[in-house]
Amino acid sequence: MPVLKLTPSCKDYLWGGSRLRTDFGIKSDLESLVEAWVLSCHPDGPSYLPDGTTLAAYIAAHPGCLGTDCDRFEQFPILTKFIDAKQNLSVQVHPSNEYALKKEHQYGKTEMWYVLDCLPGAYLYNIQCNGIGPGYIATPQTAPLREIQPDGSRHPFDQFIVAKTPAERWGEAEDLGGPAVFLASEASDFVNGLILYVDGSIFAYISKQPG
Repeated sequence: MPVLKLTPSCKDYLWGGSRLRTDFGIKSDLESLVEAWVLSCHPDGPSYLPDGTTLAAYIAAHPGCLGTDCDRFEQFPILTKFIDAKQNLSVQVHPSNEYALKKEHQYGKTEMWYVLDCLPGAYLYNIQCNGIGPGYIATPQTAPLREIQPDGSRHPFDQFIVAKTPAERWGEAEDLGGPAVFLASEASDFVNGLILYVDGSIFAYISKQPG
């Protein structure tokens, strides 16, 4: 297989700096060069071959060019970025593969960070890994499951959710706001490795069922 020289997609956010350009040689016309997606088949930021072909298109046109380890994945499973932050990074919450594939038709992200360089006085602090486990939420996507049937009855799935959820209702998007603020605030500084279920306790019911 020939060596592929890739050109990254670059991103511009408010918290970014310029060291990817000045110190790492990434070429971009962006004033604030925050991220360089150097190995990516993601549609929001693909890597490009010299002729303008995306890496995803090249892989599709050359089956087996990456070996066989990725065959079990529907999509290229790796995204490598260079990131330059001149301000504190924000809290990021990423869903599971199951949820992300269902809602966004993309894989979730299991992240690994490697610090290449930092300014004097910079440090890592209060590293936490928590998540929110949402229950059944009333959204436009779930609206068909909550429609009144022609005979005036509730949809069978709607009946099941309301009957088996101790809170006796579907969740609302607003129900997720408080837990998210809690996990993003100093109030959760001593909380780590937690999946905070916001589901009206339906998970407790389902987990106790046989089989």
